[in-house]
Amino acid sequence: MNIWKNFLQKLKEWVFRKELETNIEIHSDGQELKKSLEIQVNSRRKNRLEREPYFVQIGFDFGTAYSKCVCRDVITNKAWVYIPYKSDCNEYPFLIPSSLLLRNGKLSHVENPGREYQKDGLYYLKYALGKVSLCEWNDPILDLYRKLSGISNEKKLVTLVENCTIYFLAGVFGEIRNQIKERFPYFGLHKDDYMAVNLAVPVADAEHPQVNRLYQNVLCNAWALADQFKEHPAIDISEVERSVMDIINEENKSHSDICFIYPETSANVQGFVRSRVSRPGIYLFSDTGAGTVNQSVFIFLTELLHFSKA
Repeated sequence: MNIWKNFLQKLKEWVFRKELETNIEIHSDGQELKKSLEIQVNSRRKNRLEREPYFVQIGFDFGTAYSKCVCRDVITNKAWVYIPYKSDCNEYPFLIPSSLLLRNGKLSHVENPGREYQKDGLYYLKYALGKVSLCEWNDPILDLYRKLSGISNEKKLVTLVENCTIYFLAGVFGEIRNQIKERFPYFGLHKDDYMAVNLAVPVADAEHPQVNRLYQNVLCNAWALADQFKEHPAIDISEVERSVMDIINEENKSHSDICFIYPETSANVQGFVRSRVSRPGIYLFSDTGAGTVNQSVFIFLTELLHFSKA
């Protein structure tokens, strides 16, 4: 055994000595070696900065029961479906449960909701957000939030629903941004690299100024807190509120050139209007989701489409 260990040790020393001799031969001066490495690093960095800027668009469908997301490289016009890291659903791995858990004052995400409602679950975040923005305090869905939080004050209830939605969206956005940076390793090195998010909401909600305004605030705050809440760490609800207040106090929540509210129908009909078989006319669009059914009417005019292309 000792003979074998001595042999390996001598072999290791011989290889190391050969590498050292080679390095000494090529770079006899340490400063010369350092200068050579700096030139290589600067050259690679220059190549990365001289490339065309990246432009990635995130299309997030905020669903009542489940959400989903499609990302698109606008420059190459290539899109891909976002798959959560922790998804273990083989049939629908792209679905993100739009629900949370509130246990002992701590928020966490329901990764795999299963078939039954959990007693500590906060469900229908989007629906609850719309109800508090319209001051519809008697809606049954808000009773669930009152019960789990112990909050009866209407103003505090608005804050609770808003912060829960921010926590949910921020956790997902943080992971989405990570996956985009994995796909584009040098994203952010170019000064013009751009990443934007469109949050699809029902037309009925988007038509109410107060609902639209609340969605916009929630979206901007969630985007600002995406790194902090990525992958939904279990956190005290009061800590979420403090984090949101810090963002507001620092005036770091505008993101008006990054975060956009987008009517669901406008997103859904894109596939139809771009199809070669589409025809002008009046259409009824029905979006059957896991928790709600939304219907809207749109008029398709090819003349306007051609005009916009010109």
